[in-house]
Amino acid sequence: MAGLNISIIGAGPLGLQSAIEASGRGHKVEVASAVVPDSYELTKLITGGNAAGYGGPFGGKDPLIRGFVEQSWSRWMELARDSSYGPVREIKARIMTTDPEFLSYISRFDGYKSSTELGIDGCIEIDAYAFNPRVLLVEWVNYLRENHITVRQHNLTGSEVQSLRNGESLFGSDVTIECAGLRARDIHPELQLQPIRGVLGHFSASFEPGVTPISIMDEEGADLLYLIPRPGNIPGTWELVLGGTFDVGVGICGKEESEAIIRRKFDLTRERLAAIAPETFKSLILPNLKEVSEDCRPSNINGSPIFEHIKSSEHRHVLVVNGARGQGFVPVFALVQHALNMVEGFGRKA
Repeated sequence: MAGLNISIIGAGPLGLQSAIEASGRGHKVEVASAVVPDSYELTKLITGGNAAGYGGPFGGKDPLIRGFVEQSWSRWMELARDSSYGPVREIKARIMTTDPEFLSYISRFDGYKSSTELGIDGCIEIDAYAFNPRVLLVEWVNYLRENHITVRQHNLTGSEVQSLRNGESLFGSDVTIECAGLRARDIHPELQLQPIRGVLGHFSASFEPGVTPISIMDEEGADLLYLIPRPGNIPGTWELVLGGTFDVGVGICGKEESEAIIRRKFDLTRERLAAIAPETFKSLILPNLKEVSEDCRPSNINGSPIFEHIKSSEHRHVLVVNGARGQGFVPVFALVQHALNMVEGFGRKA
């Protein structure tokens, strides 16, 4: 099949990886985004730049997303175990859950230890990975530009939004892949995407050589918790992020409120963290709180499809990628392969 001309809207993890995958398949690619995350500061303005950085299975039961997570797992772990690659590192993940179905699912992952083996009630452990989303986004933009692929800042006009709604691909392309993040709510209100707020506290951290950091995910608690050691912005360094507090339908809050959320979470979970992951928790002290970040990500929790194909003719198509249930990085490799397979199918039918 001859290469397609593909435009991509959005420069988050899904948009950038779609461009990398499409280019690797021989297609002509252009990326346009309201924000291009080609610097550390600009990554804060991209939803994916404020991801927690935990690479592991989640308790959601969507079979499509679970499949993408499992299919992407080996690629992520290969990066994590490559000592020469800094933004993704191997960790141990301890997950608080007693859900029989989730336990059956997660027991297939490498390094699985039951609560009996760990000696911690309601807690299991697996091999996992942690990543720095800001470093990855900058790397991916640089990679595309080094390979002569256009990644440019562009705010969609009203007529362009209408074209996307009508299935008319933009910028003279055959297909537009729309990975617009939260902006998709404005472009396609019929999808009823919900904003979900997440707040992260960033703490300085260090670990002794040879010690594998441990993350905590609480899949059952009413006060959802995660504590994640992840690579810092400077190669060879670490930081801890403490977060959770996802509120459906809530917008961004002020700095003082965000800091209050993190301090409350720290106080509520101090004893549990110290008991479950003492090696990691000892680096978590409030004076080391160096930054608070937050984001609103789109989630199709109402059951709308992850992929929405809109076409205006046999030669012009739009593929909308809807939030991946709020997860961008973890399923990204398999998810964009699936999206590109769909796009190439449009081309074969034309």
